[in-house]
Amino acid sequence: MLAARLQEEENTGADGNGTSWEERAILEQLSELEMAGDTEAGKGALAAQFAQYEEMLDATEAEEWDGRGDLMVREWRRQHLHIEQQEPCTTYSLGCGSLSEKVFFELLSAHSIRVLYDFRPDAEQQGASHFQPIHLEGACKRHAIHYRYAPLGREGAYGILKHLREDEGRNLLAELVWWGRRKRSAFLGFAENWHQDQRLAIASRLREAGHKVLHITNTFGDVEEQPENMQLPDFISGQEARLRMLEKQRLAGELKKTEKSGSSRSTEAVAQRLARPQQEIDAGAELRKANTQAELCRIQRRLADLQRRSESSDAKAGLGPKLLHVNKWVKAEAALQAENLANGKTKDGKEKGASKHSFAPVDSWTSTGGTSGGNPDFSSSGAEVLMVDCSCCGTACPWQDLMDGDGCCAACLGSVDASAAAETLNEFAMPAADAIARTDESISSAASESADDSKALSRWARRRLERENKDGGSAYGSAAGCG
Repeated sequence: MLAARLQEEENTGADGNGTSWEERAILEQLSELEMAGDTEAGKGALAAQFAQYEEMLDATEAEEWDGRGDLMVREWRRQHLHIEQQEPCTTYSLGCGSLSEKVFFELLSAHSIRVLYDFRPDAEQQGASHFQPIHLEGACKRHAIHYRYAPLGREGAYGILKHLREDEGRNLLAELVWWGRRKRSAFLGFAENWHQDQRLAIASRLREAGHKVLHITNTFGDVEEQPENMQLPDFISGQEARLRMLEKQRLAGELKKTEKSGSSRSTEAVAQRLARPQQEIDAGAELRKANTQAELCRIQRRLADLQRRSESSDAKAGLGPKLLHVNKWVKAEAALQAENLANGKTKDGKEKGASKHSFAPVDSWTSTGGTSGGNPDFSSSGAEVLMVDCSCCGTACPWQDLMDGDGCCAACLGSVDASAAAETLNEFAMPAADAIARTDESISSAASESADDSKALSRWARRRLERENKDGGSAYGSAAGCG
């Protein structure tokens, strides 16, 4: 319209002055655009330029996300935010293994990690309790870390590689990269050694898309970069084929529990142990865990046993743990255990086959009661017989023979006449009877005298005397009863 109007004004020559230079410049520019637009090439270039502008605007809008829910839930985001389309970033990889909760969060803090994606399959049934997703989510919230549990590599998805090719795996990796471009982000696996964990496949996929992955290798926070074009091990590359075969066997009813011989189990166990890295145990750190002397002795005995076993050929080949920083006391106890075993004893120096329970001897006091009332049974022991002299003839006899005769042997008791025994008893009994009679007479005479004296006394004096007599009589009665 503008070009037509300007052309009309030029032709008519309104006011006789013609058009200004600005109007002529605009007119020329529009004419050039119209001439270029008439060709097919010009139309295609113009459409491509506008399409590029729209693509840039859509990608900018797709980047806007508040971090809640799923990033790739919208179709227009799924078209612009794949890991190949996003700018390169650096992510971290970490395996929980046997780490404690304190050491785990210390590693995250050392690398300033603020976002953690948990890609472990079946994490609810495996691992320590503090690495369960429900507990780990609460712990990450307390440490101001964004946590999301999204298992990858489940059996139903036919392994990690197949799962990463699906939309779920692609979208989760896109979220991880989105966070990695804004904050320090990491993803979690099972094993501490990343070469033996499924997160190796995740790191390889990110590396192929141009992103950098750093694996945290130990508790000191050392990192190792994921190399390019790394060949995946067999337990990852052949996982999909194995799971599909198991599914077919399960559906066909051919899946049965395999029965292996002892030799095959032993060979398989040795192969698995050789495939794993050798376990390293710090003896100094183990000893510092002891709080009491008893715990220290138990830990030192256990370390000595491990030290003795580590000197064998199997342990040197990598089939056993490796002890570090072993002190001289542990080595000395390990040598003592080896010497005891070489002498045919147990490692503690005890005789093999000996009873583990030590009972007290029969002639010792154990105060355990029982049929004997808890008293020691001297008769069944091998102790010496107690010899005592007879009170009559002076002959030494066993005390068991003198107990019934009150110190007299059986021969002396038979020779004593019954009458002589009776006379002897009377001699001892008469003085006692006379003494009792004299005591009664003195008491009765004292009572009569006190009664006569009480007549001349006043009423209060008589009462006092009666009270004293009563107290004296009761005391005498109690003394006589005790006698």
